[in-house]
Amino acid sequence: MKCPQYRAQKKQGKAGFNCPGTQVYPCGQCQHVYTAEPKPSGYPNATRMLAVGMYVEGDSFNAIGRILKANPQSMVNWR
Repeated sequence: MKCPQYRAQKKQGKAGFNCPGTQVYPCGQCQHVYTAEPKPSGYPNATRMLAVGMYVEGDSFNAIGRILKANPQSMVNWR
C-alpha cells in the first residue's frame, strides 16, 4: 500500500471502514487517511434513466423505489 500524499510504503495501517464499505488506511508518516480503491457512490445512470422513464409513464416514486430497490427521495431529486 502506498500513501497517495506522501508516497510512503512503510507504516501503513488499517483504520476501519468508511460508509460505502471500503477499507480506510492511515499513513504512519504523514497521518493522511485514504482509501486505496474507493467505490463509486450513488446509482448508475441506467437506473436513473429507467426511474425517470417510469415516473414519466405515471408510476409513483414509492412504486419505482420498490421495483428498482432505490430510495424514493433520491428519485425526487433526479427529476
